[in-house]
Amino acid sequence: MVFNKDEHEFPDSREVSFICDQGLAEVLPAPQRSIEFIPEWFSRLALNVENYPGMKSVKGCMPFFDALTTGWIIPMWTDLTITCGSSAEGSITYEWSDHFDRPVLEEHHQEQLGQMHPKFSTPPLKLLSPWTIVSPTGYSLLITAPFNRPEIPIEILTGIVDSDRYFHPINFPFFIRGEGSQCILKRGTPVAQVIPFDRNSVIKVSTVREASIDQLEILRRHQAEMASNPSMYRKTRWINKNSHLQSGDL
Repeated sequence: MVFNKDEHEFPDSREVSFICDQGLAEVLPAPQRSIEFIPEWFSRLALNVENYPGMKSVKGCMPFFDALTTGWIIPMWTDLTITCGSSAEGSITYEWSDHFDRPVLEEHHQEQLGQMHPKFSTPPLKLLSPWTIVSPTGYSLLITAPFNRPEIPIEILTGIVDSDRYFHPINFPFFIRGEGSQCILKRGTPVAQVIPFDRNSVIKVSTVREASIDQLEILRRHQAEMASNPSMYRKTRWINKNSHLQSGDL
């Protein structure tokens, strides 16, 4: 059955709703805009690279910053410890904080994905999310591992959910990163990045061609401008996608 919104319960506005069971709203760490989860290592990073005059760090890369801060982050809702046996044993045990009395994790069968992914050394698992996410009519959700966050010990698989037509908690299949035998996910750790998009506006047509003479001239002008001003994109081309952020904060 297709989920039909009731206009009283789900007003059709440009708003994403994160909904949990009664009694959990005051217990769970709430999903928030991704910009509220900027990692400490990024905040500490200097804009200019020491001992390399003129070289900027990734903190000055606005495409990196936009990926880091777009959409919403779902933080881990309880402390979770996963222990993996040897590849020969193939055993996995897990436990979570006593204060959270609902299932948190279940195992996937490796056969669901075929051969073991070469990037990961453990079978796939699945986080059982407490959150049902409702998007405006016509909007779907891109749900992925938080962008540019190599320090997070798990990586969920990316998916797209038509969440304006589906009223059910969205779970997160994932792999454990690295080779260690134990993975510890602390409550509040970002585990999923949620980006809504208008599926009716997705571009489905492209062209492949050589640049025209006029376009080559534009390219040369941009290259010259970039050579004389390495911050050209950030200062003159980039659009601030977080309206409350001031240019001095970057």
